[in-house]
Amino acid sequence: MAPSSFSSIAHTLRGSRPERAAQIFERLYAATDAHPVVALAYTSLLQAAGRRDRLVQVCRTLQDDGRLPGVGALRLAQGLIA
Repeated sequence: MAPSSFSSIAHTLRGSRPERAAQIFERLYAATDAHPVVALAYTSLLQAAGRRDRLVQVCRTLQDDGRLPGVGALRLAQGLIA
């Protein structure tokens, strides 16, 4: 199954089974070597779940990733303001 399929499943489970969705995103995040697109979706779930510490960790990794310059800092700011 493609990573996008797992991301879709996790997104679907977000409302009804947030812990399961978090598990899927955590595995997908690790399996894709912290791919920025996965990281962004994962941070959205972390923010909704109030998991601020993990949100900061993922955003800091995203900041260090050169594939989407500036996005990690922006997402971190969004996550901390909300």
